[in-house]
Amino acid sequence: MDSAYECLEDRFLQSQRDKDEYYQANLAKELEKEKLLHEQEMSHWIWGTIILLILLVAAFTIYNVWKNKQRLVAEHQREMQHQKELLHQRSMKIAVLQKHLMEKLEYSYQLFSDSDEAQVTDEVWAETERLLNDTDGNFVQRLRRQHKEFREEDIQLCMLVRMKMPNHVVSKIYHIGVDAVKKRKLSLKKNGFKVTDPTIPLEDVIDQL
Repeated sequence: MDSAYECLEDRFLQSQRDKDEYYQANLAKELEKEKLLHEQEMSHWIWGTIILLILLVAAFTIYNVWKNKQRLVAEHQREMQHQKELLHQRSMKIAVLQKHLMEKLEYSYQLFSDSDEAQVTDEVWAETERLLNDTDGNFVQRLRRQHKEFREEDIQLCMLVRMKMPNHVVSKIYHIGVDAVKKRKLSLKKNGFKVTDPTIPLEDVIDQL
């Protein structure tokens, strides 16, 4: 009886141990499963956060690029408008200078008379140079400084070109034909400014000074 009782007790205890081990094993599996689920959720959350940050950074970068582009476009438009205004102001000043010199010549020497030739005095050249310096950013001073080898008549021709004087007026000033004026301009462009491109007129060369 005692032996049978001990055997039953051992079996009972073994079953209890087996039962505990089973529950512990299941509990460990559940804990491992929950751990994996938690790790997956954390991984999803982390990757979702990273993707969101990437999207935010990309959106911020795109916005900054767009904003900078808009700023550059606005600055370019302002610069173009400023250059346009400067060009208009310069054109107006040049027109005033041209009119001033034409009136001087017409009044003093009958520039448009078929029988008389224009004569520009040293005083008129000096006054024209002063006015051109005052209204066109010291053009003649810069020209003299950059091309010290120019003769006075070269400087004067540059002044006339800068003031958009037509060739027939220049021909009367220098007492030469219109074709001779064109040749003199071509010579000044090639030999004075060292520009040999036939498509670039002297006017453009001087406008770049």
